[in-house]
Amino acid sequence: MSDLFREVDEAMRVERMKRLWEQHGNSVIFLAAALIIGTAANSGWKTYKTHQAKQQTSSIIEALKSEDAPEKLEPLTTALKGPGKALVALDAGAMALEKQDFDKAMGYYDLIVKDKSVPQDLRDLALVQLVSVQLDHKGDMTGEELLKAIAPVATSDKSSWRSRGLMLSVLIKAHKNKDYKGALSDLALLSADQTLPPSMMTQVQALQEVYSYNLAHVETKE
Repeated sequence: MSDLFREVDEAMRVERMKRLWEQHGNSVIFLAAALIIGTAANSGWKTYKTHQAKQQTSSIIEALKSEDAPEKLEPLTTALKGPGKALVALDAGAMALEKQDFDKAMGYYDLIVKDKSVPQDLRDLALVQLVSVQLDHKGDMTGEELLKAIAPVATSDKSSWRSRGLMLSVLIKAHKNKDYKGALSDLALLSADQTLPPSMMTQVQALQEVYSYNLAHVETKE
């Protein structure tokens, strides 16, 4: 008797599968085809991106090897996208700084900051570089403008360059705004950072002493 029940149950399962296939067979075939095509497309896209990255790397290396590297790099800052563009523009900016062409350097860094195809950590680095040059060589910018510019990095716990951004905030507050209390507040945040490199921690401690003295001197005058 149990054998009979198993045979009936198996026949019913076969019948159900047959009906399901008749109703949804085309959809299953379409889904399977889509998965195959999707896998192939994904593989093709990865191959394309790898090829593109190799081409970009070759172009960058050739430009850096040439005697007129800055001129060779410049067209690449607009032709490339993403990390490749950022690295080229950062190199071009550094070369412009060596030649003391500060306006051109700021232009390269600003290009990276505004390009959303560039990864955020590289955009943050470019912003730190940009504000650093602005602080030293763009005298018409106010302390408030500089602080507003660096704020996205200095106040972000997610940024890899937060400590650099905070240090810039310190310098802007102390040397642009004579706000030693605000500078010391930022230095306190830096001194509490356990990941800070020893060399930078030494700088933080030295600045804390200097600005504490300056603050006391200002308060005595008042």
